[in-house]
Amino acid sequence: MIPAASEPIREFIESWLQRHPDLNAKVFSSNAKTVMAAADVVVLASGTATLEVMLINRPMVVCYRFSTTTYRMFKWLKLIKIPYISLPNILADEELVPELLQNDISADRIASEVESWLQNPAQCSDLKKRFVDIHDQLRTDAAATAAIAVLNHIALDQGMMDG
Repeated sequence: MIPAASEPIREFIESWLQRHPDLNAKVFSSNAKTVMAAADVVVLASGTATLEVMLINRPMVVCYRFSTTTYRMFKWLKLIKIPYISLPNILADEELVPELLQNDISADRIASEVESWLQNPAQCSDLKKRFVDIHDQLRTDAAATAAIAVLNHIALDQGMMDG
């Protein structure tokens, strides 16, 4: 299953798939979240979609390729300082999901990472537990937090007026 972000992208993917009839794939032009939720493993580019996949508890393989010039400039200027590029790994401060960058991205390598998830249900279960923990950490009771801040501010103002 392949979710396409737009109609032109859907048409491009379907055109490519017609040249590869041995692949069993269906392209969807909407409902990306539903498609990701139905998947056993999601292969995607780094970005906010990794957070969505984490929140629906799916194993993933994250791929990201800079333009060659940009990547060389970043490396030369030592601008790449973070150890991870995907939000799940950044939030966990450890590698929970594989990240393939630049020359590490190949069909064989992606297939190997996907197969690793599919062959290790215990690892997938552990990952889902970690994702739930991270989700719980991200959740905040915004209304209660705002109310406490307002009450503290009122109490502070009241103390200033009394003192």
